[in-house]
Amino acid sequence: MKKMFIFSLVFVLASGIAGVRAQTNGSLNADLNRLMSTFDKPRAMTAEEIRKKMPNIYDASGTLFFFDNAGATQQQLSPQDMKANLFKDMIRARVQKKKSSEPQEQTFSRLQERQNARKAGQKEQSVPQTASKTKLMRLVNYDGPTIAAAIPPDTYVEAPFVSHYPYLFARIDILGNGSIKVTETVERIVGPDEHHFTGIDRAFSKYNLDRAGRQTRASLIPLEAQIDGVAVSPVLAPVSGGIRLSIRQKAPLEPGVHLMTYSYLFEDKIASYDNKENKAESFKELVWNVTGANFDFPVMRAGATVIYPEGADILTRTGMSGSGATLQEDLRIKRDDTGDTSYVLTYPLAPYEHFIIVTSWAEPNTVPVYDDVLDRFLRNHGTSLLSFVAFLFIGSYYLATWISLKKGQLKKKSAGAPLKKDDLSPAVIHFDRAGKAGPKALFILLLALAGKGFLKFSEENGKITLIKATDDMKKLSVLEKTIAKKLFPKDATSLPLTAENALKLKRLLALTEKRIKREHALKFISFESGYFWFGILMAVIAFATISSLSLFPALTAKTGAFCIAFFIPLYYAVRSAVPVVKNGLWRDDKKALIVPALFAVAFAAALTRSLRYFAEETTFFTAFWLTAVLICCAISYSLFRTKSLLGNTLTDSMEAYAAYLTNQDDTLLSTMRNTAFKIKALYAKHLPFAVALNVEREWTKRFASFDQAQGDLAPDWYQGPAAFDENFVGALYGAFSTVFPDPKTARRSSRPARSKK
Repeated sequence: MKKMFIFSLVFVLASGIAGVRAQTNGSLNADLNRLMSTFDKPRAMTAEEIRKKMPNIYDASGTLFFFDNAGATQQQLSPQDMKANLFKDMIRARVQKKKSSEPQEQTFSRLQERQNARKAGQKEQSVPQTASKTKLMRLVNYDGPTIAAAIPPDTYVEAPFVSHYPYLFARIDILGNGSIKVTETVERIVGPDEHHFTGIDRAFSKYNLDRAGRQTRASLIPLEAQIDGVAVSPVLAPVSGGIRLSIRQKAPLEPGVHLMTYSYLFEDKIASYDNKENKAESFKELVWNVTGANFDFPVMRAGATVIYPEGADILTRTGMSGSGATLQEDLRIKRDDTGDTSYVLTYPLAPYEHFIIVTSWAEPNTVPVYDDVLDRFLRNHGTSLLSFVAFLFIGSYYLATWISLKKGQLKKKSAGAPLKKDDLSPAVIHFDRAGKAGPKALFILLLALAGKGFLKFSEENGKITLIKATDDMKKLSVLEKTIAKKLFPKDATSLPLTAENALKLKRLLALTEKRIKREHALKFISFESGYFWFGILMAVIAFATISSLSLFPALTAKTGAFCIAFFIPLYYAVRSAVPVVKNGLWRDDKKALIVPALFAVAFAAALTRSLRYFAEETTFFTAFWLTAVLICCAISYSLFRTKSLLGNTLTDSMEAYAAYLTNQDDTLLSTMRNTAFKIKALYAKHLPFAVALNVEREWTKRFASFDQAQGDLAPDWYQGPAAFDENFVGALYGAFSTVFPDPKTARRSSRPARSKK
């Protein structure tokens, strides 16, 4: 069945109950009970079986016309437009009736027109007075398969064996304090071609809206449900703009006639209009869509009975049926001595048409009932208000904590990992200062390996070859050992930095960046987890409370969990893409942005869809403030990741270290004039740090000036044409970086040159 949503307002549970009047034999309530008892008869009867048991069979060709009015179905209007049209038609009809000078003649004329129209069709057969009480209305002029459907209290109708609703009946008990109890009985013919039908859905709007424009949140509580006498569990579920009550069983229903009964409670469905100056003019009003607008099959017969509170003074009774734009008064209204009223359609409904009843009454002797204003407020605005308050509390807490940590008013609880040998890695220092690793970080690691005597640089014709000098790795750090093993696997002793080995070097570069980032986060960054997780605890408590206030607590909690699950990878995808955009790396290598961007788009789409469902289960503002809380937690997570004690110490000491490396005083070198080996070792030891601090020119110039171009202090780990001067490291890095060309340059160089005509 299509999931269409009804125009009318939604019903709600009451906190007070009006008295129940005693039933008399002639009352409508007693007739209603007798009518309901007829549904206990066997349902699975074919038309042939009933023909054999019932001698009184009458032609009822008029029952076919409910299939002929399907073209009357019009496009659905909004609830506001439908309600406006409803009351406009009522007012227009009353005005015309007052202006008419001959209302009785008009009534007689209308009845005569209906009688003439009836005579124009097939002649009705008279029903003998001596006929048996139970009768069958036979379907004529129809050659297709038929089936018998019960029309309470004592009639069976031979109906086409196609999917439709032969009968829909509703009993509405007005309890008190704006509450009603609704019991609905629905017959459904499952056609021979329906193999997956398990039950029906009843749709309601998300909010109740009365004529005064007052809007209240719908609150529906299912009571019980049965399908063919077997109890099933009614299930509430949110849908776009409304609520769906599903009466279904697990296994598909067999083709034939099936009876479904269910009941539910609503609060705040009844609109109350109070006149403080004149209490006598105060009244209550109920607007109820009996059939709803979500049934996508014709409804053959429909009726409703309203049971009023004891002592109620009934002011108006009216009803309308048809599509949203052209509502008609095709119904019969009957009332008993106690005021209870029945509404019965006299014309079947096409798919998606309405059957609406409107009644108003006064309760002069209404007993005061408990009215919890706070409870009503929480039901209408609780989730939105609580989510907003949660955002204020969590946001204020994180902001105050971050400011206090920044000013030193709170003691940092995370001091970082203990100091070890690898904490002074020059590649990590370069990453800390530059914000990225890149080929320069790998070059710094290679200089460190060369300074420790593990490898040498050999340059020829602008191409560098790395030559393994020893197998001893005792002096190398953990990261340097990893790089050494990747450079020279197994028995390899050299690695030319050429285009043939570019893929291997790029993989090595990716590994280097990953390890450097991990080392930097472990040693140089601390996370104040204690303060952060306390805010998360506040968010979890608020989230659980919001779910409990929802009409669907379990489903709301599950949907919110999905929102959080999709938000976390979205945060990491955005965080990985921000440095690429911030540092301009995407201009050189757009592939570096594609992967995080794809992840971000995928999880953003999933998060948006989850938030949409969350808004349907609660409100739009609840989903908005939940998103704000998630963003607040993400920002706080980033802000609470600060420099550790070791990181701050190294950052502060790097300035003094850079000043030492840029100093051109050669007093120290003069003391080691006759020990060139120690001078070379000193140069090689600090060269990686000088490159990391961008002072390699000054550091090399100090040794080159002391050497006075004699070449005695040139590094032993380099063999090539480059002169040992202040430009030595820059030239070496230029030759090294040729294997990692600029993507734009590489693309331009790969394009064939245009030939001049």
